[in-house]
Amino acid sequence: MADFDKDLDEKVEVEEEKFEGAEEQREEEMESRFDELNALLEDRQFFKFSQELSEMNPVDVADFFSELDNKRIPAVFKLLGKDVAAEVFAELDTDMQKYIIEAMTDREI
Repeated sequence: MADFDKDLDEKVEVEEEKFEGAEEQREEEMESRFDELNALLEDRQFFKFSQELSEMNPVDVADFFSELDNKRIPAVFKLLGKDVAAEVFAELDTDMQKYIIEAMTDREI
């Protein structure tokens, strides 16, 4: 029984290491993606920026918004297509949702 527990512990440890490695890789990939998105904004390549966001998972886009300077959030949000904006909005925290709503006119909402 002790051998079984030892083998199980070793297998669990190996799987945890794999998971941690994959998680670190994903974080690095997302950081790189966020850098690319920021570069597109800085270069005023808004169409390309919007296309890139539309291809991303709404959760990842919401994470990107959490990295932005608050002053830029409403303007950047307006670059999203209607469907993408709705999906992303649902993933934002309530404070950011409120901030975006307050920054928009009634017509934009």
